[in-house]
Amino acid sequence: MKIVVVGGGSAGWMTASYLQKKLSNTNVTLVESPKVSTIGVGESVTVHVTRFISDLGIDEKHMMRETGSVYKFGNNFVGWDTGAGESELFPFRWNITLNDIKKVMKSSESTNDTFQALKLLHNYTLGTYFHANAVTSRFTDYWLELYKQNRINNDFGCSFGGYDYFSKHEKMPARDSEHLFEQKGLQHAYHINAEKFGEYMKTHVGLPAGVKHVVAHIDKVAVSGNNVQHLTLESGEQIIADLFIDCSGFNRVLVKHLDKQWKYYDLNPADSAMVCQVNYDDPEKDLVNHTLSIAQDQGWVFDISLFHRKGTGYIYSSDLSNEQQVVKEYTDNFLANARMEPRKITWEKKRLQKSAEGNVVAIGMSNGFVEPMEANLFAIIINGIWHLSDTLDRQGTKADWNSYNIKMSDTYDDIADFVLVHYTLSNRKGAFWDEMRSIGKQHNHKQLLIEKYKDARNTFLGAGQGHSIFVDYMWLQLALGWKLNIDNWPTKNIQNHDLDIVESYINSMENKTIECAKDFPNNYQYLKDKIFNGSKITY
Repeated sequence: MKIVVVGGGSAGWMTASYLQKKLSNTNVTLVESPKVSTIGVGESVTVHVTRFISDLGIDEKHMMRETGSVYKFGNNFVGWDTGAGESELFPFRWNITLNDIKKVMKSSESTNDTFQALKLLHNYTLGTYFHANAVTSRFTDYWLELYKQNRINNDFGCSFGGYDYFSKHEKMPARDSEHLFEQKGLQHAYHINAEKFGEYMKTHVGLPAGVKHVVAHIDKVAVSGNNVQHLTLESGEQIIADLFIDCSGFNRVLVKHLDKQWKYYDLNPADSAMVCQVNYDDPEKDLVNHTLSIAQDQGWVFDISLFHRKGTGYIYSSDLSNEQQVVKEYTDNFLANARMEPRKITWEKKRLQKSAEGNVVAIGMSNGFVEPMEANLFAIIINGIWHLSDTLDRQGTKADWNSYNIKMSDTYDDIADFVLVHYTLSNRKGAFWDEMRSIGKQHNHKQLLIEKYKDARNTFLGAGQGHSIFVDYMWLQLALGWKLNIDNWPTKNIQNHDLDIVESYINSMENKTIECAKDFPNNYQYLKDKIFNGSKITY
């Protein structure tokens, strides 16, 4: 099987590398134009990347060191309820069942070492998460019942996983070189340098695996219906393949030549960004291990810590936001240490109705984009790669793309819904937020949160099957963080004895986290000493 990937950014090299390594009897060629630059500010990613690099046998620390990447333990939303300084940290903390809670509690009791006991309370695997389906009683179901009985003494971020106790205080959850969370448990992700990550994939995975790299500009794309017949390079050389994959981002080098239908996300507001790289004032305070998503008058700002710098961007609506005010607010509040002039990026809020058709598959931004919120881009890329690899492994290039297209459509639509309710359920003041709230009321987004929480496609299993990336607990946490009344949220018929067990589990986890966090090292110091071998930040 001959596969041609078009596009030399992160999406292209991730796709080419994975397919070359995972598919037998396959030859992958990546065509990269020397005339087209990639988009890269700093990229917050989800645990999809954690699993992806593990699948490829990449050493985590080596990747981080080579790309300036850092650990990420969640996404901290600041000022999204009223703008009065409140924050809600969404951790990577997946639902589990009562039986699995009992198992980790029993193992935790086997040691008097508080750190080891806490580590055992977080000793989960993918199988553990798959047990917690929509039919069983999940950890959040017990949590909800305890909350309604006033037996939860702290907010969700503290009581659900305890991440608030270290991540909001610039602490790294580790003792010496031992991490609290195992990589297999998918309880951490990364902030990666998107510009360097694609190069890393090329140098350390793709080329050693046998990907053929062609640096040339594509002059013509010969098509017949929804099939690409061949590519013609500026040199006149023609390239043919069994399958063509468009990873060319918003340029959509292949897709734009095909008769494609799009779905538009008209209700989602953001279609523009001002982005800029920023130096640190004091990395011991400013280099944090969570993404900062900070609500503003005209939209919101992302603040992403890398080891050597930060990536920032102001996300806004070209229709609803005042761009002059955006620039002023962004410059005054976030760009004191800017490394360059901010630049503007725009996009259309849409996805392909069919991600794969004929002999062409679109992956990443070429397939569609909603907006940057909740670090969804790399999750979309990896979902597309995983499902494509599975489809080709089972069916070859004559595949029936129906299942693939359903999964990719479900993923994009779920992203659009989750992103939108961040805006529409906010209580912030101002014309922009008033308009967002009116959309939320018109479409009953409070009820949408409940429906998503109950939907089997939003369990960890449903996400693993490719239907979503924002799982059940996240919809509940958004309701709590945005101060919605959850009295009408459904609870299950749970025995008091079982509630007592889960309450004990929550208290044990929370108390041990508080105790251990006192001795957790500073996040920057840990990275400098344990990952970057004593390197200091230099500009």
